[in-house]
Amino acid sequence: MLITFVACGFVLHDLPAWLVTWRILPPGATIAFFMFGIGTILSERLHMDLSRWPVWGRATINVGYLAGCILVMLLIVLEWR
Repeated sequence: MLITFVACGFVLHDLPAWLVTWRILPPGATIAFFMFGIGTILSERLHMDLSRWPVWGRATINVGYLAGCILVMLLIVLEWR
């Protein structure tokens, strides 16, 4: 599953960005998708089930997780340069 997340980040996001800009940029999407994949695997292993939570609670958890992963990715990419 993790390979699928990383491949999607690279092939569907980073590679097209490199082709459009004609330069190699830090692989931000690959890093973010790696963290998305780790979160998915961990949530399955820990048997996380938010289905009984209200919609606003599930949305808050998911948006917070995505924002956190993107923030970490941005910090990594800024250090990359």
